[in-house]
Amino acid sequence: PAVALSPDGTYLAYVAIQGGTQQLYLRPMDSLEARPIAGTEGAINPFFSPDGQWLGFFAGGKLKKVSVRGGAALILCDAAGLRGASWGSNDVIVFAPAAAAGGGLSQVSAAGGAPQPLTTLKEGETNHRWPQVLPDGKTVLFTANTSGGEDNSQISVQRLDTGERRDLIRGGTYAHYVPTGHLIYYRAGTMMAAPFDLARLEVRGTTAPVLEGVMPSGSGGAQFSFSSSGSLVYVPGV
Repeated sequence: PAVALSPDGTYLAYVAIQGGTQQLYLRPMDSLEARPIAGTEGAINPFFSPDGQWLGFFAGGKLKKVSVRGGAALILCDAAGLRGASWGSNDVIVFAPAAAAGGGLSQVSAAGGAPQPLTTLKEGETNHRWPQVLPDGKTVLFTANTSGGEDNSQISVQRLDTGERRDLIRGGTYAHYVPTGHLIYYRAGTMMAAPFDLARLEVRGTTAPVLEGVMPSGSGGAQFSFSSSGSLVYVPGV
């Protein structure tokens, strides 16, 4: 994924290539101008800290962070992450490491350190990807991929403290919780919405399409991002 909105919706971060250099750009949403962020060369998968003051990203086989105000990019840990990360309110970053790490999600302090395994694969699963730490800071939403492709992928949640896991939706990927009380996920170029009870961690109600023609990003991801204030940014095209 190449786009990320800050939680309060005031900043848009995105990956762009100019003059042969790929890096992150930051644009205040009340401005038409974006600026390149130094130290983010080769960056992919941008994501914001809960307070919107830091940007996490992957580059050069490392998980890094950089302040939105500028300054040096800081290395948090080794991570060839091609399948997403999320910065929780507990200041822990959950990310999907390279497949060689066993296929499950890992977690690391936002201050840096040694990553620790978080999720383990069930029978038939090949990897876990596209994590989002939910607003309670205690639960992670993610996609469990299988060799059967998107039709058999599973959107699941797991408690960070107890390890309890629940499978929610089969046949979708790249799920995000939004403040309307829905899970938004991606299926065949379309954003789908499923009513979700955050307290009970249950899908309750009928799933419906929200927006068609959203560009995929590879590995079952998609080019869209939400803010906590209700804004959506996406890249059109399938």
